[in-house]
Amino acid sequence: MRKYRQVNTDGSAHRIFEGQLRFCSSDDKKNYKVKLMLLNEKVNRNNWQYTRVAEHAREAENIPLLYSVIDGKIGNSHDFTIVTDENGNQYASFIGAESEHPYGWLPEMINGQPNARMETIDGVEWLTATAYLPSFYNTEMIKELEKNGGQMPISIETLVSKFHMDGDVEVEDSYTIVGVTILGVTTTPAVAGANIRKLALKEGQLKELKLRVASLISADSNNEPQTQQKSTKGVGKSMKILNLDDIRDKFEGYTVLGCNGLSVALLSDEGRTFKYTFQENEDTVVPSRIEAVAVNSVFGEGDGAVTVSAEQLIGTEKSQLNAAKAALEKEVQKNAELTAKLNKMEEQETARRKEAVKAAIKSRLADNKHDCGYDLPDTLCDSLMTDECIGKYAGMVDEHGAFCGEKQAMCDVDALCMDEIRKENKAKAEQKAKNNGFKWSNIRDGADESGASKGVMSSLARISK
Repeated sequence: MRKYRQVNTDGSAHRIFEGQLRFCSSDDKKNYKVKLMLLNEKVNRNNWQYTRVAEHAREAENIPLLYSVIDGKIGNSHDFTIVTDENGNQYASFIGAESEHPYGWLPEMINGQPNARMETIDGVEWLTATAYLPSFYNTEMIKELEKNGGQMPISIETLVSKFHMDGDVEVEDSYTIVGVTILGVTTTPAVAGANIRKLALKEGQLKELKLRVASLISADSNNEPQTQQKSTKGVGKSMKILNLDDIRDKFEGYTVLGCNGLSVALLSDEGRTFKYTFQENEDTVVPSRIEAVAVNSVFGEGDGAVTVSAEQLIGTEKSQLNAAKAALEKEVQKNAELTAKLNKMEEQETARRKEAVKAAIKSRLADNKHDCGYDLPDTLCDSLMTDECIGKYAGMVDEHGAFCGEKQAMCDVDALCMDEIRKENKAKAEQKAKNNGFKWSNIRDGADESGASKGVMSSLARISK
């Protein structure tokens, strides 16, 4: 048997209101009479508010009083199973061994007077009624009730067909009271936002019901979520189980908090709570079916308990987080713009430096040609004008970070010019030495000594006389 959990689907809504059962009398051997505090118009812990309770008083008559027993715990919780009939229709079944069963009833009349009535209790207008538990069939429950001082918590089940939101409060405008469930004293009241589960009831035709409960089993008991499982008898029907990792990206603008069956709990960027229920074999989210839900946390217990909505609890932090995100995005955008401007300026400065280096190389070469009187070739500095060299010069800075590429380029031009001048001077010197030699140094070996050679020898002969 699985626990009865909050459900959200389209159509009517099944609501649970926490009330109280009090012992009245056991004036006969057959029936054990109890008084039920059923409903009032105050906002309950789930942030639901029922209106015109007095007008619905007679609906609290001729309805069942139920409870379940699981592992010896009397008044376990809202327990049931979902089965599928031979036509494929789903409905809630309460005949299982661990389901809640009708063990008593709320009669229509008491001593000739309408059973359900409005009473002021501790300053609050309550819808109250009397119920009977057949003593022979409720021995353990009666003992449990007496052991707990003659009172136990109850949940009033209602089918809500129309409601509206008043801020965080869901106001129930049109509803029907269908039953009362006795809860164990260890069953703790549910905070709003209980897990979501679908319940289908067949009343002539299948209805999708939105089911909410006002109590859950305590944390130290079996708190396994209700699932639909296929039994060996074929009465169950398997249901697609959602994987959080597969659906996180489907809800833009929402954070997926969790899922249960086909239903998903969502938190908007503004800190509001929503839910969405997938249909069978549905993979695409229909935004219009995302519905707001009231989610609350209860601080403390009893009359001193304080109920705080999820928006109050996390809204401020969420707003601050959103503001921080917006500020971060603004700063990131501002940084991107500044970076783009800086890159643009760097590109412009690099282009300027390259042009400055090229101009410096050409100017230096022209000055050197003019000043030194040498006919230096115009192609002398071509090796310095390549894109690679110009890029290196454009990136040069000194120890202070100042651009020095132009100065280095001119130094390299001077070096090339000096080397070229040195080569030219060497060639001229070699040519001059060749032009200033003696005549006889040009006589080749084996040449005829007539002519000039004979003239020289004659001159020597005359000097020697």
